[in-house]
Amino acid sequence: MAHRFPTPFHIGEQFGGRGYATRVVALLLEVACGALQLWRLEATARPQNLAGFAVL
Repeated sequence: MAHRFPTPFHIGEQFGGRGYATRVVALLLEVACGALQLWRLEATARPQNLAGFAVL
């Protein structure tokens, strides 16, 4: 079983500040660490995306 699974996503600016990205990350963590039994998660955000860093 592979222990890495890239899952890129983008939340448009018009949807910012509504908690969507925070919820997506929480759900990904739940599934990744639970059902998928992944042992490592990696995330990136563009340097100018301060909201993205806050979510991570």
